[in-house]
Amino acid sequence: MEWGKKLPSGSGIATITRPKNNAVIDPLHSFEIPRASQVSIDEKIRLGSLQKRNKHDLRMIQTVDFKGNLLVLVTNRFDLACDEIGEMYRSRWERTGPKNSRMT
Repeated sequence: MEWGKKLPSGSGIATITRPKNNAVIDPLHSFEIPRASQVSIDEKIRLGSLQKRNKHDLRMIQTVDFKGNLLVLVTNRFDLACDEIGEMYRSRWERTGPKNSRMT
């Protein structure tokens, strides 16, 4: 079962995660990014192919991790600033550290 089906935008449950490398991402709308932002992409998206498409819109941001590596995040949080989303994810890994070399 796709996580988006269990965690729709209006469910009251928030999530921030990284998409799989082979995820099919359909951009729907680009949001304006503040000038001094660490975010390079902020978009409303739909995940999945035409055959297995998620029915809920999600938000994707592209930013950098705490080491400066490119980081793509998908969330159902449209109420936060793009930099807040990136900071929430980065701070999680600064506190706990990744369990392996790929942050998930």
